[in-house]
Amino acid sequence: MRIIFAVLALLALAGCSTAERLSIEVASSGYGIETYKDQKISGRFRATCAYDANANLNVQELRWRTLLDGVKSAQRDGYDLVTWGGPTGVKLTVTTRYRYGPPITSKEHPGFIYSVQGFKSAEPHPANAGSPDLLIDELNRQIAKTKG
Repeated sequence: MRIIFAVLALLALAGCSTAERLSIEVASSGYGIETYKDQKISGRFRATCAYDANANLNVQELRWRTLLDGVKSAQRDGYDLVTWGGPTGVKLTVTTRYRYGPPITSKEHPGFIYSVQGFKSAEPHPANAGSPDLLIDELNRQIAKTKG
């Protein structure tokens, strides 16, 4: 029975937008991290995090984890060099809509977004583009520091 529930939950999440998935993750675990490809800029990824401000969370750790997710996404997509920018503050607003009547803003969650740009070493790239492996190692060290 648990397997059926897990499969149904994954299918429901797959059909949702990034904001909807983040909202579901925040409601269930206190935070959500999503990385998606920018449809307008080749090699660009947006790593986004939203969290419950009332939850007892280490926001600095979430920042490192969000950037880590973005860098790993670029690496999985075949980029062997990356640059990044951010974080930029964002707000996830959850709006409830009823059939009759105006939409009601039910919750707002703080968050941030990173921009990760992937490059191929054989193609033109900026001098400050670095190895995702090295950045992943450094991000893992930073995450460990926030826990320790």
